[in-house]
Amino acid sequence: MVAHNKGYLRVICFDLAMSISVKVRLLPTRKETKTLKLENGATVEDAIRALNLFPDAWIAVRGDVPLASDEPLRDNDEIKLISVVSGG
Repeated sequence: MVAHNKGYLRVICFDLAMSISVKVRLLPTRKETKTLKLENGATVEDAIRALNLFPDAWIAVRGDVPLASDEPLRDNDEIKLISVVSGG
């Protein structure tokens, strides 16, 4: 909620977007797509945790651009989560 004083008239604006919808594609092992409802302002890490996954085990990508775990997500975002594979 944001309040603005305009002379004697007080205008109050509410943020109507209380949640966002994000489509997440899990690659390469699961090859499934899930749609998440997250709070407005949710980050990549929030989305990964909502799927009960470990954030350190996944790389998020929007289009062809890797995303930081603290990157805010937008309504109707489509991201890919690519599992990290390591070994020796």
